[in-house]
Amino acid sequence: MKTFIVFVLLEDVPESGIRARTRVHLLQDWIQRKLRRDRLSWAVGGVVQRLEVREGLDIEDFIPVMLQTMERIAFAMSVRSDHGTTELLESVDAATVRAIAAEVFGEPAPTLLPLLLNSLLVIYERREGGNHRIGFALRVVHEFLLASYFKRQRLDASGLPESVQALFGELQAADS
Repeated sequence: MKTFIVFVLLEDVPESGIRARTRVHLLQDWIQRKLRRDRLSWAVGGVVQRLEVREGLDIEDFIPVMLQTMERIAFAMSVRSDHGTTELLESVDAATVRAIAAEVFGEPAPTLLPLLLNSLLVIYERREGGNHRIGFALRVVHEFLLASYFKRQRLDASGLPESVQALFGELQAADS
């Protein structure tokens, strides 16, 4: 994770200048920059265009909706045991991803390809019986989005893995 944070910091400095930043602010800004950069890298009206999750959705409206979608997917990729501890799953089936996206973006359910092209989700494993397994490109992104989900939903973060609890605590402290 330290190497990735250094990468994020090196990307942040040219854009935002040298300033004091917390790890959660760096991650949050990097994720938003990544979503924005991916959407803007394809010229509208060009020969090849990036498929959109929901056609006509402005980028500034798209980013918070996609963040909420990814937070909910991060939550769906976690399992609470009978002992109260939470385990992060490496992947979830594509049908779950599409169902969550349909709830957040609205019906009909977006197809899988635009979701993958406009998020930090990747195909994690080969098809199993006609269904892809989907996961986050980086574990730290999964951890951060799960911590964000718990904070947004005001859920009890006890029992989460230590790395997620640390991010949750940093998110709580950032708001105070």
